[in-house]
Amino acid sequence: MPEGIPYSSSNVVAGTGLDLNYVGNHCYAYSGVLEPGAGPTTVLSFTTGNSYIVGIFEMNSDFKGGGGNDYSVTLKLNGITIVFEQDIANNWLAGDNQYPVIIPPYTKVEGLLSDGGANKEMNLNFTGKLYK
Repeated sequence: MPEGIPYSSSNVVAGTGLDLNYVGNHCYAYSGVLEPGAGPTTVLSFTTGNSYIVGIFEMNSDFKGGGGNDYSVTLKLNGITIVFEQDIANNWLAGDNQYPVIIPPYTKVEGLLSDGGANKEMNLNFTGKLYK
């Protein structure tokens, strides 16, 4: 479904999963809290519709006491990495990171997370507004 999951009375508005959801002129995708593992794990994956989107990705986790593990967040548009941020045991990466984006129409979007094998909970959220 390239347009994501549109709002209707029969679906859940505040769900989690890979898809982009639409409510009026707004859209969102919530990965849910998970332990992504050592390698990059795709936690969001969707293709936008015929509008461009101004939005923000937010990655949340508690990195304190990571013990030398490599935490990372990767954002891709049409297979091209636009954001890669990683903490390699320095604990400099904040617990809440925000990445503002403009996403063109008909764009394949992927969000990937890695907890470096530390079994730490992480999540990736996206919220945006549609423009014609």
